[in-house]
Amino acid sequence: MTDEKNMPEVDPLYISILMSLEASAMQSLGKIANSFSGKVERNLEQARMTIDMLEMLEKKTNGNLTTEEDNMTKRILYQLRMNYVDEVKADTNKSEEKTSDADEAEKTENDKQAEDNTASEEKN
Repeated sequence: MTDEKNMPEVDPLYISILMSLEASAMQSLGKIANSFSGKVERNLEQARMTIDMLEMLEKKTNGNLTTEEDNMTKRILYQLRMNYVDEVKADTNKSEEKTSDADEAEKTENDKQAEDNTASEEKN
């Protein structure tokens, strides 16, 4: 019979899987450099897939983890979700700024064209 006092607090293999997926997601979020290229690369679609894998792992292991493993899983998922939301918001803000800059440039060009037309009409 197994003595629960001798059971490990965490399974090192499970923790390795968690940490590997966390590192992969953080790399995809552009938070850490690619270990092979040394470059910071962002791929939000890949980050979302990795987060989804961790969510699936959390659901499939529900009730089979130690308290420490469960807490670690929840902490990693929370951290990754918050970072993902921040990156999506940053993309949205950049997109809005580009649209705003393009609108402003178009408005300036239209204003200049209107001034040219007015000046041309005044000459006639």
